[in-house]
Amino acid sequence: DSVCDSSDPCVGSSNTDSDSDGICNENDQCNGFPDQGDSDADGIDGACDNCPSSWNQNQSDSDMDGIGDACDLCTGGNWAGDSDGDGLCEDGTDRCPGDYWNGCCYTDTDGDGVCDENGDNCNTVSNPGQGDADWDGVGDACDVCNGASNTDSDSDGNCDGNDACWGTDSTGDTDADGYCNDSDLCYGNNATGDGDGDGLCADQDPCDWDATNVCPACGFSDADADGVGDACDTCSGNDGSGDSDSDGVCNDIDQCWGNDATGDSDHDAVCDNFDDCAGNDASGDTDNDNVCNDSDACSGNDSVGDSDSDGVCNDIDVCQGNDSAGNADGDWYCDDGSDNCTGVANNGQENMDGDAYGDACDADMDGDGYEGPLGDNSDCYDDNNTLNPGNGNC
Repeated sequence: DSVCDSSDPCVGSSNTDSDSDGICNENDQCNGFPDQGDSDADGIDGACDNCPSSWNQNQSDSDMDGIGDACDLCTGGNWAGDSDGDGLCEDGTDRCPGDYWNGCCYTDTDGDGVCDENGDNCNTVSNPGQGDADWDGVGDACDVCNGASNTDSDSDGNCDGNDACWGTDSTGDTDADGYCNDSDLCYGNNATGDGDGDGLCADQDPCDWDATNVCPACGFSDADADGVGDACDTCSGNDGSGDSDSDGVCNDIDQCWGNDATGDSDHDAVCDNFDDCAGNDASGDTDNDNVCNDSDACSGNDSVGDSDSDGVCNDIDVCQGNDSAGNADGDWYCDDGSDNCTGVANNGQENMDGDAYGDACDADMDGDGYEGPLGDNSDCYDDNNTLNPGNGNC
């Protein structure tokens, strides 16, 4: 083989050692890779070991991705493995294959490779080039106003340059009557609006061509000259302005004209939209305590009602806010524990023996153990605790 026997590791064999690693070609598992070593000692040279750091003598590679099962994080049906070494398999788990730091986007609705969170200017239609001819921030692929720099500010489907209601509303002019929806008296009702400008929509105006509404449909006479023909005028002959708030009460007798559409339902001279007691009574809240007269125990007496709900109006309740029972005996002390005789009036609260009961209701007023007139009357002197039957001096 032209190699001197003294330096020929393969003496006796026609094969030589092509990569000079000391292993004859016929026994060299990795011929062509000298000094490969075998760090995992599995008998497979490192350069040809599909898992050089893990012992796997059988070199099993079930998914045939070139990475031995012994060290393959993504074994089983994954041909790509984990090429970027981030520990995420490229079977759909790794959203950013090839990027160890996974810096790509997590939301790409239209799948055009431009992340939603990174400012895809048209994330509902694929547009990888992000073209925006009019520089309005909306990609050409979904720009209804492409070529117009003013875009569609109110998102009503009409470009600002052609939108009569630009910036006013988001629905435009639905009935195409020339009036924006938010200011169209007849929005959605007709396509002509209020042709004669009398405040009545064309589909409700029997005389839509005549602002005076004096036409055959309403009769040719207008007795009160309010611009509404007598045949259509609910207030014909009463006033010159009709029923402005449409509450069924003519303006000249409507106490709440222009304020509401329901008038004064309880006839208390307070319009329903200002009446705290609307519909409840005919006199309102006379004392302004926010309690309607028909349910106010103190109607007309005070302006705060009965705060402690004891049935005694605040202006004569000595126990206002203290209790719900009031002052049963009518003295100067409330029944909340302040009065030592809650059933007998005793403004002085006298209590000779210092117990829990005032003299006015204490059977043993002097506290000597014998009751006086309020009890069994066994004490000869109930106002002196030294004179009693026990001392033998009665």
